Amino acid sequence: MSQVNVIIFDFWGRGIEKMREFVACLIARLAVWVLHLCGRRGTAFPGRIAEMLHSNYLIDLLNQIPLGVLLVSGTNGKTTTSHLLAEIIGRSGIEVIHNASGSNLTRGILSSVLPHCDWRGKLVVDSGAIGVFEIDEAALGQLLPAMTPRALILTNLFRDQLDRYGELDSIARLWRSLLMQTEGATRLIFNADDPSLAFVATGYSGEKIPFGVTSHNLNAAEPDQWSDSSLCPRCSNPLQYSYCSYSHLGDFVCRGCGFAHPESSCIGAVKEIQGLTSSRFSMTFGPESIEVNLPLPGLFNIYNGVAASCAAYVSGLGIQPQRIMDVLSKTSSVFGRGEAFHIDGKVMTLLLIKNPTGANEVIRGLAGLETPTDVMVLLNDGVADGQDVSWVWDVEFSMLNLRSITVSGSRCADMALRLKYAECNADDLSYVHKDVRNALENALCRAREHLYVLATYTAMLEFRQELVSMGIAREYRK
Repeated sequence: MSQVNVIIFDFWGRGIEKMREFVACLIARLAVWVLHLCGRRGTAFPGRIAEMLHSNYLIDLLNQIPLGVLLVSGTNGKTTTSHLLAEIIGRSGIEVIHNASGSNLTRGILSSVLPHCDWRGKLVVDSGAIGVFEIDEAALGQLLPAMTPRALILTNLFRDQLDRYGELDSIARLWRSLLMQTEGATRLIFNADDPSLAFVATGYSGEKIPFGVTSHNLNAAEPDQWSDSSLCPRCSNPLQYSYCSYSHLGDFVCRGCGFAHPESSCIGAVKEIQGLTSSRFSMTFGPESIEVNLPLPGLFNIYNGVAASCAAYVSGLGIQPQRIMDVLSKTSSVFGRGEAFHIDGKVMTLLLIKNPTGANEVIRGLAGLETPTDVMVLLNDGVADGQDVSWVWDVEFSMLNLRSITVSGSRCADMALRLKYAECNADDLSYVHKDVRNALENALCRAREHLYVLATYTAMLEFRQELVSMGIAREYRK
């Protein structure tokens, strides 16, 4: 083939690619416009349309982000960790592209990038812009082979949606394989307190930055009965712990093969946990140390704060510990994860529960309250929830000190049965109704001052949309 023909074919190919980008972006934006006209938001649908028209569009756009991409993945804490990280970076004067709504499949990420494109479908951002995206555990396999993120932050691995992911070792094997393919080009930031993640990191040849949390005065010296992984991921002998923070997270060692907790580069030390309102911890970055008052509930959010702090500090963006401390101290709850609403003179707090470990930590916080609580539980079995709801039998609802409880969602009967077997102590036990509006009105009538709403993912989205239609909440459009 002559050089002239090569040039013609190359020009033709680039023209076709530009046309695909233009059409994909145009149709996706039309989809957003139609959704808004219908009063719907659609966090993933525009991206899904764009992917159908141009399968490599997301990768092309991510590779155009000047300072690269920070990816956050894990079972629990992805949304909060990526939110905190985006806040720290954004308040340092750097433009951040972020999937703030928590839509974390590739189509959701693409939907969050499309508003930053011009009419031709090209990315238009500052020369110092960076991407911060949370990504589904399994969907990580669609991005890592095709791009090299600036850093990958792994929060934890817990049993979750077994019908989608399988057991923990399935995701661990996937991640280990994906990291091998990066050939050490990505900075790996991982939770060293999680044995599964520590094992994933052992086979990685690139830069590794472990983080962890010390909580000697708060927790037991062995995993609790709900732990998802108490065996050595290398030789399957029982792990021994000097302390546990919760579930299987802690300072571990295997006496059989010597596999042990790696030394952490960034360490958070728990100072105080104030129920479901806030927490306080100190953070050590090598020789530097700060103290953070985090207005988010629970030990699990301390882990999220430490992960975000570590990622911001080692990202190479020049962010100093003092800036991290200031931002974390002024942060707010993320979409559906501890959001508080005021209605009829009462406070209503929305708390996401999606697997045994996360649910047990939320319930542990509720159980620590001084007075009996009014609770509403919403259980759905959508694809994004996991269609196998048997996990609720591993949640210790019996820890709750209840005054009243209301149950709703597509699987409300299953939840009511679980609560009956848990023998929850409540003066007014289990009003059950599939209709969320009906159930909410009943729960608010029975609640005294504060109603806690525990909801699975799709139930949380439906419930929050109901609050929007009632004028209680605003659409989340950040």
